Amino acid sequence: MIEVKLFIKSTSGLYVSNKVYKFIKSYETGNEDGNIDNEALKKLQKLAERNFERDGVNIRHEGHGVFRISLPRNGRIIGFHDEYDFIAINCFKKPRQKLNKGQQKIIKDVKRIRKNKLWKRSIK
Repeated sequence: MIEVKLFIKSTSGLYVSNKVYKFIKSYETGNEDGNIDNEALKKLQKLAERNFERDGVNIRHEGHGVFRISLPRNGRIIGFHDEYDFIAINCFKKPRQKLNKGQQKIIKDVKRIRKNKLWKRSIK
């Protein structure tokens, strides 16, 4: 069972697994002012305001209700919609044009998790 926690509350909520949380945090960089910047978080906030609507560029359908969100520097988040929220289960870096077998397996696993309802929202 994969547990997901609320990460962004907007028009649509973004719930993420621990793995996706760490992946998003890996985008954090410091700037000259000593502030922390996160280009992935900025993009996800904009997508949340638009209800994670599929547009074929930022969000692509992978079949069986599973979607791939493109992040800067070839990052990908794999998840699905649950009513008004987006549930982000897994992620990977995609440096090449085509998906490799490991990336295809991740997408297949997320499809199985969605179909069999092998996830739950955290109470905390």
